[in-house]
Amino acid sequence: MIPREKPWETWIKDDTYPIGEFGWSTQSTVFLSGGESIIEVHVGESLEIPIKAIYVHRDDGRNNPKAVTLRMRAADSCELLKLSKTLSQEELLQKAYQCESGEAYDRALFFNTANLVSFTNIHRFVRLNDRVIRTINMKVTIPLDLPVELRRTIKVMPSGSVNPATVGVASRGVFLKIID
Repeated sequence: MIPREKPWETWIKDDTYPIGEFGWSTQSTVFLSGGESIIEVHVGESLEIPIKAIYVHRDDGRNNPKAVTLRMRAADSCELLKLSKTLSQEELLQKAYQCESGEAYDRALFFNTANLVSFTNIHRFVRLNDRVIRTINMKVTIPLDLPVELRRTIKVMPSGSVNPATVGVASRGVFLKIID
């Protein structure tokens, strides 16, 4: 029996960017990657983390351009606080959805790590050409009053919005190990 090639395998072979680092998609997408290592940061400290960004153009009939403008922001990523352990699984999932979708949420149950992230004006708007990797500095500040239960490994999510809106954004996030 002759093995049949899956259609997407052909597309992957034609790509000239590191798929393992950024990911793959059938639509035009901006990929954001902070690497795979866990970054250590002390409470009360700020640091800049380089985020690699790449735009991969797909001619999918949506009239996507060969270059896009990305407006950086932090995505909502909610970490559980101690009080959340009193909820049932169903309640927890429902309330976590509210937090991560940007709706009003109970701050006694979750801590939104988007509050730790900022971008300087120089890195807030970025022009991305097809398959050219750019580096964007994301600033992370860990406040002194960070809840004790978050002094472990947590995730922050760089994200953004793209012009045109037909282009997607995918992020791997960055893991931070919080140290007292």
